[in-house]
Amino acid sequence: MKFVFYPRLNKFLSSFSSFLLFSIVILVSYFCLYSCSFLKRNIIEIYEDKQIVAKDYQYLNKNDYIDHLASLETAYLNTPGVETVDIKKENLDYLYAIFKKISRNNELLIKETIPPKFHILKNVTPLYFSLPKGNIFLSTGLFQRDIRHEGDLISILSFEFLKSYNNVYEANMIIPKGYISSERLISLTRISLSEKLKINNWMYYILKRSGYDPYVYLTWIQQLNKNTLDFAMLLGDLKDITREELEYKQLLISKGLENRLSNIKTNSSRDFYRFIYDMKKLE
Repeated sequence: MKFVFYPRLNKFLSSFSSFLLFSIVILVSYFCLYSCSFLKRNIIEIYEDKQIVAKDYQYLNKNDYIDHLASLETAYLNTPGVETVDIKKENLDYLYAIFKKISRNNELLIKETIPPKFHILKNVTPLYFSLPKGNIFLSTGLFQRDIRHEGDLISILSFEFLKSYNNVYEANMIIPKGYISSERLISLTRISLSEKLKINNWMYYILKRSGYDPYVYLTWIQQLNKNTLDFAMLLGDLKDITREELEYKQLLISKGLENRLSNIKTNSSRDFYRFIYDMKKLE
């Protein structure tokens, strides 16, 4: 068989092959560029939505974080060096009675759905703080010289009830280790000055509605301000407490209470004196 070659056809096929190859290269290049552009766009969108998290961590919403923070109660109480002391039933009943009086007169702010859990820490440093879900921590050192009358104790408890039952805690990165120190736990529960000022305003109404003298809270803030070094772990920025005292004084002035002095010490109940006596013996 004899093959016949047509020069024009061969030239056409050669040109078509080149054109086809060039088209394929263009298409592949476009696809690669489009894919890279799509990937880049998605990464930017995800970044702007703040959905990128570290590989070993899971994003937590507010409720999840509060649950996680509350769970640190177990880790803290199991930490070496952290000791608690037993509370007599009559003293525990006294603390519960304060909670019930405050919560029942302030149902919108403090709901009695979960009863508080009181922990007395065997620690010479004056400490008081809380975790969500009604976990209240008080140290034995707090009762030695800092709580002078029942108004001080009520101020401390009311403040921590407000924080705990309204979840007034700032989000922080928490890496579970099975234990946590007092310093670290307190740093997680410390709130900003602006949040403190809001709670301080609530304190006036909380105390008044519960039948307590709102003036007692000012005397506790002044106690903190006089002993900032003793309460340094709790206060964080020591300058804030001066601002708190000034703001609460102005609130009392606006309510017409600036010239009234309350007989606070003699108004302390018999249950308070029994409670404080037992707490001082624990040191």
